[in-house]
Amino acid sequence: MVVQATTPLETLAPESVRARDPNQQATPQIVRNFVLPGSSAGTAIRFLAQSEVTYAIPQGEASFFGLLVFGEYGRLPVPQGQPAAFNRIRVRFLVNGKQTLEALMDHTTPAIEFSVPTAGGTKLAIVSDAQFSGAPFYLLQAAFSEAKRPAMSSYRLRPGEGYVEFLPLPRHLLFHVFRPSEPVPISAYFSGDATHANVAIRIQPEQGSAAVSSQALDVPLRLAAPGVASGTTNWSAPSWRGPAQVEIEERVAGRTVFRRSLRVAIAPDVDLSRTIKNNFGVHISTSGFLWLADEYASLWGAKWGRVYVRWSIVERNQGEYDFSRIDAVVDAYRRQGMRVLCVLGETSPVWAGAPSPEFYTSWKRFVAETVRHLHGKVDHWDVFNEIDVKYYSAMNQADQQSDLKLLDSAMDAVKAVDPTSKLVCCSTGTYAWLLYDKRLIDAGLLGKLDYVSLHPYQGTPPEEKDGVFDYSGRIDALANLIALYGRNNPIWSTEANWIMGPRGGPSINAPGIDEHTQAEFVVRVNLLSLARNVPYFLHAPFYHGQRPQLHLDTLSAYANMASLLSEARVAMKLASGPNVYALAWDTPQGTVGALWSVVAGARVRISRTAGIRFIDLYGNRLAVDPDSVPLSSEPVYFEGERGTRPSLAILDPGSGPAWQPLPTLETWGRSSASTYATTGTGVHVKSAVTQYAGQLVSQPLHVAKETCYVASLDVRLRAGSLMLAVVDSKTHENLGKADIAYVPDDQVRRVELRFFSGSSIAAQLILQDENAYVPTFSEFEVSRPQIAQCR
Repeated sequence: MVVQATTPLETLAPESVRARDPNQQATPQIVRNFVLPGSSAGTAIRFLAQSEVTYAIPQGEASFFGLLVFGEYGRLPVPQGQPAAFNRIRVRFLVNGKQTLEALMDHTTPAIEFSVPTAGGTKLAIVSDAQFSGAPFYLLQAAFSEAKRPAMSSYRLRPGEGYVEFLPLPRHLLFHVFRPSEPVPISAYFSGDATHANVAIRIQPEQGSAAVSSQALDVPLRLAAPGVASGTTNWSAPSWRGPAQVEIEERVAGRTVFRRSLRVAIAPDVDLSRTIKNNFGVHISTSGFLWLADEYASLWGAKWGRVYVRWSIVERNQGEYDFSRIDAVVDAYRRQGMRVLCVLGETSPVWAGAPSPEFYTSWKRFVAETVRHLHGKVDHWDVFNEIDVKYYSAMNQADQQSDLKLLDSAMDAVKAVDPTSKLVCCSTGTYAWLLYDKRLIDAGLLGKLDYVSLHPYQGTPPEEKDGVFDYSGRIDALANLIALYGRNNPIWSTEANWIMGPRGGPSINAPGIDEHTQAEFVVRVNLLSLARNVPYFLHAPFYHGQRPQLHLDTLSAYANMASLLSEARVAMKLASGPNVYALAWDTPQGTVGALWSVVAGARVRISRTAGIRFIDLYGNRLAVDPDSVPLSSEPVYFEGERGTRPSLAILDPGSGPAWQPLPTLETWGRSSASTYATTGTGVHVKSAVTQYAGQLVSQPLHVAKETCYVASLDVRLRAGSLMLAVVDSKTHENLGKADIAYVPDDQVRRVELRFFSGSSIAAQLILQDENAYVPTFSEFEVSRPQIAQCR
């Protein structure tokens, strides 16, 4: 018997180690006495996902083999009350740059025995990716061998243990996305003596009335690896669409040997390679380097991807440009048939220092080099992200004109390299965004821009005001400001979403909603935006750090919307509030419309639509009488023949909130430093110069526990900015706030504040100055305080 020599991987040093994140250390670590359940202790090599580690293949070695084990940090930290969440990773083995084996793993994946042929190769690269950072994986008994072995993988199971691989493709395992009626290969494994496995799959829709899908599969088994039998067959995804709960069970000889439950999305595939014009966008990549979510952004059906090129990553050392990381990001979107909006800036390298003449020169050079390098790959340039946030925090401490110099020099640099390029700016993100836009326009930047952008985050439904504006009101306010300067630049919404998570958590703007509500809001705001021809980029669509579970309800609804309206053209506004919304578009397939209501009990009639048929939020057929269509907060679509011009009649507008007047403003507390005068309908107030100061404070108001309310005021703002806040009258805990900041225009505006009472039984409204960035006085008139329970 000839014993084949091996070279253990632990005896070799990597030729190169490259982390996706240049600030992260990814050198493999030797772990002694590593214990795999069911095995004795041994030596393992710990790798950090999001890295590429390359080894020289020893001369004469024909294969590489070992045991691949998912790391110990599969479970992700989640806020209290949220369901468990888990990381998912992909590991690829490449020989001389060519992939020979791919392994997909989550927290349920058993250890994987693998081998890859290396004959004739000189380099072995172990390339790994994860959905979240910090995910380790291990190689055990990894070695090069003179023996020739094929590319293969199998699962190592303990005696009597089973496993079902029913998520075979990357989009299945990594993102839990299936296509309607899709045939899916399934493999059953069992460690022991068996010839058959019975696999039961039950898929229950989370929404709607579709029938539960149950499939029972008899899988013949045969010995595939020492002690492990396996077999393969197919199962079919249901024909209906939407988020669903899947339960899978494997039984051998009448005994359950494997069981798992998980959520999935059954959603249509949008062929972006054939989609020319699509106003839908996603904003996934903010880090400046590649993540798994970037590679599967097209699952949403959006044509646009917004990505960051970070100066601090590209030019870590002055004058040395490394575009490899942003190349990987941009190439990933291009491979998916997507267009790219690339953000310049956001962070600067340490060596650049604070804003100075040298800083601006280096910045302009970086912009020029970036545009030159990515020419032909990037469709539009987004000049800096939320520069108002940076300006109002630290940037202006070194130079109060730093923001203007950065923007102006970047715009000039882009156009100098590529005069045909399109510029988007300035993606504002503070409460005073409209005032900041006026600052930029007054500085003469508007004429250099092709598109003016904003980040219209709000915590309320898109049709409801969050302070002064609802979503459409924000677009109108910006358009009106632009028009004052004789321009008509198109507007883009380049980043927004309803970020779910714990109340008070970082970046959380919608703590009180569930995922289905998020799905409704996201679809509705995109429909409103599409009707105005305003591209809308959904931020953090797959998941968020404060809520790492996959957003499968939202994905299902969004992908259906994109499949229906990717090529939408002329918009027809049949009804635009205040209770009922009805929109329709011409598409190559025919007329497509959407109907919804923000109140209960609304009902409409649709006529003059030949061949009309109705479908739900996810794309399932509905049996609806067009003469009496009941509406809810969940949009319903209708389709008709091409050239149809539908007509809408509102049969019942539904019932809105029951507003109750609050005690007169004469009873509200006042500041001793301000002046007050009674007007015909309310109070005129002029404050002292301040940042924050309460101007009017209501008496304690009785509220029911765990109840949603909306408070409102009429305000005519003459100077400064304001905030309407609500606090618990005993603990003074903040229950909510709404900003009142815009360019004063002598109009009376209705201001609304939605809040959740929680455990409070008494609350107080506070109308106060909000001149956070530049202390000044506020002057305003206020009247008609009211309150209602949320609709």
